[in-house]
Amino acid sequence: MNTLLWVLQWLLAAVFMMAAAMKLFQPYQKMAADPRMGWVKDVNPGLVRTAGATELMGAMALVIPGLIGVAEVLTPLAAFGLAAQMLIAAAWIHRPRKETVMIGMNAMLMLLALVVGIGRIIEPLA
Repeated sequence: MNTLLWVLQWLLAAVFMMAAAMKLFQPYQKMAADPRMGWVKDVNPGLVRTAGATELMGAMALVIPGLIGVAEVLTPLAAFGLAAQMLIAAAWIHRPRKETVMIGMNAMLMLLALVVGIGRIIEPLA
């Protein structure tokens, strides 16, 4: 189970780091012009950057504590936080826009994050 959890942690970390990089480092106008990111026009630019920052911190907290052996409790907390962020994105950002593909992606990432969070409570890193 430990190996499966590590694979999921790295997969989720990579996905959330890529999403975070896009939200943090791309110009707002470029994101708004991208048809896959049309939702950014409906929210405050600060919310987009905040979402990116929390995704980046969550992604790092999925893997770094286990790698360095410090504050391993952050891993399940990060997983639950990212799951909550995906629920919020699906319910309040993508559902009103009827973006079913994005809702599906949010649901999949949320489910994987919940597996990691619950799994790391059952089988801690240490």
